[in-house]
Amino acid sequence: VVGAGYMLSDPVGDTATVVKLMRVACLLPVVMIVTLAVRAKPAANGAECGGKRPALVPGFLMGFAGLMALNSSGLVPAVAADALSDLSGYALILAIAALGVKTSVRELICAGGSACTLLVVQTLGLGLVVAAVVTFAPAFA
Repeated sequence: VVGAGYMLSDPVGDTATVVKLMRVACLLPVVMIVTLAVRAKPAANGAECGGKRPALVPGFLMGFAGLMALNSSGLVPAVAADALSDLSGYALILAIAALGVKTSVRELICAGGSACTLLVVQTLGLGLVVAAVVTFAPAFA
């Protein structure tokens, strides 16, 4: 999405980046809720996690929340924030490209019909949301 956004224009790419980062921000509460649900079932944890209870929040989410709080506090100088923002955009594009390179259609097919169906439904849903925003956003501007 970020790469496709920047192919259209810088403002579209910037918007795509913000949307992607908002999705990451939403991961924090969702992952915590799912982890609490998984941790509540010790029998399942033993089989799935080698007997260890999963961390309540993965380290990358803690880092994201910490950096978000630090930047929001105003303690980061504007010059550093701008430079780090540019760097994060490039890192995000690189990470997305790496996921694309690592993705195997053969392995996706081996994951089963339900996984493929979920992928198609999610893609269509996101497409409908984008189409709605593109269609109706000018009316709210």
